Amino acid sequence: MWVRVGWIEPPIGLGEWCASHLSLPFCIPQNATEYRVFFSSRDSDQRSHVGWVDVVFNSDHSFKTSFGTSPVVCPGNAGTFDEHGVSGSYFEIADKRLRVWNFGWQRLQGKAWSNAIGLAEISIYDADSTAENTLIIKSNEFEQHGLAYPYIISQTSIRYLFYGAFDLYGIPSLNEPYSFISKRAEIGDDFRLSDRSPMIAHLNGKSAQSRPCIIRDGSGYRAWVSVKGDKYEICSAYSLDLRNWYWSDEGYDLRPNGLNEESQEVCYSHVVDFMDSRLMFYNGDGFGKSGIGIAKWQE
Repeated sequence: MWVRVGWIEPPIGLGEWCASHLSLPFCIPQNATEYRVFFSSRDSDQRSHVGWVDVVFNSDHSFKTSFGTSPVVCPGNAGTFDEHGVSGSYFEIADKRLRVWNFGWQRLQGKAWSNAIGLAEISIYDADSTAENTLIIKSNEFEQHGLAYPYIISQTSIRYLFYGAFDLYGIPSLNEPYSFISKRAEIGDDFRLSDRSPMIAHLNGKSAQSRPCIIRDGSGYRAWVSVKGDKYEICSAYSLDLRNWYWSDEGYDLRPNGLNEESQEVCYSHVVDFMDSRLMFYNGDGFGKSGIGIAKWQE
């Protein structure tokens, strides 16, 4: 089961780029006690930026934090796929470069938004620099309203991209019906997608699946997906082959505890196994407005 460890609150006075929110955390372990957690903040115009905070745990599981003073990925120029914000979702480290897989936001006239997947690279030795963001995958005949929440996992020689896309497009703020589902596709070296399919069927009464996160678990793979009915909760699924998924709680789900920062919902989890620990970094009420929660898995 998941045991809450603590909460990272949004900092005060970090800069205009981080006026609110610590959304969509993803984590890079540094060693047994130190983790660098990336997040998406918002400025006063609600444009998201990608920043980071270092988390150092003590022996009693208390921790201290140290925030980076500048964003590593910023919104793009007017007319670009990420002009109204960019949110990180997954990372890779290759050739001493940090590759931040992200999705950009662009508001469309008469519609809610359009998303597209980008990739930004920076040196792991120069995390205070700002990375150039490059458009990788945009709206197409299969995902006409964009793609979001990229997460990559490999199996033998195949790389799979898990992501989110509308299968029924609507505008939630206008109470239009919509459905947002997690999908899986093979991704080639040229970033072309093939063998697209929904990852898993909706749970009864749920209309959205967001931000899939997947790790090896025993002889198979375990995923955590943010699912939405009236509010978000984090549900778990299991697969032996990355293709056929089944909802599987067994204590792996996370639901709001009804207190303080997660009084109504939890979402946008990132789970990491490192040495003997399995940690979940997640958001509570307001999609990260209340900060980042940390939970530790205990058998």
